[in-house]
Amino acid sequence: GHVVHFPPPPGTLRQRPALLRNMRQPGMASFDVPFEQVTDQGGPYFQKQHMGRGAAFGDIDNDGRIDVVINHMNEPAAVLRNVLDNGNHWIGVNLVRPGKAEPVGAELILEVDGQKLHRTCKGGGSYLSANDKRIVFGIGKATKVDRLTIHWPSGQTDVWPGDALRPDRYHRIEESKGRK
Repeated sequence: GHVVHFPPPPGTLRQRPALLRNMRQPGMASFDVPFEQVTDQGGPYFQKQHMGRGAAFGDIDNDGRIDVVINHMNEPAAVLRNVLDNGNHWIGVNLVRPGKAEPVGAELILEVDGQKLHRTCKGGGSYLSANDKRIVFGIGKATKVDRLTIHWPSGQTDVWPGDALRPDRYHRIEESKGRK
C-alpha cells in the first residue's frame, strides 16, 4: 500500500503486490543480482490491490521454505505459504546465546560445494511485524555441507563441521558449543 495518505494521481492507497524471483548464480556479486518479475505466478493474492502495512517472513510450517504474513489496513492479514517443491535442500539454524542475550549481529558463513554463503542475524523487520529469527540457507541439490562458521556478537567464533549439520532440518546452535 502507498505510504502517502493522499497520493498524487494516478497513485492510489491500494497497490498490487509484486513477487520477484532472485536470479543469483554462484559467484555473482550481490549488487549484480537480477530479479525476474513473477507476480502473475503468485496466486490469487497477487491479482488484487491491497493496502499492506507490514510483512513478517519465516518458516511457518518448518519445511525450510520461507512463508510471509502480511498485515493490512482495513482488511484481514494474509498468510502466504511457500509451497514450491523444487527438490532443493536447505539447512536451518536457530542461534542461542547465554541468558536472554539475542544473537542479533551474529554472522554465519556456510561452506558448501566450493561456495561461501553469508547470513547475518538481524533484529527488527517491517512495520508492526517481527520475522522468524531462525536462519535458512538454501543449498540447492547438495546433500552435505563442509562447515558452518559463526562469528557471535560477543567476539566468540565457533566452527561446526559439515557432518554435524544434516540438510533439510533445523539445528539449535548454542554459543561456544562448536569446535574452534
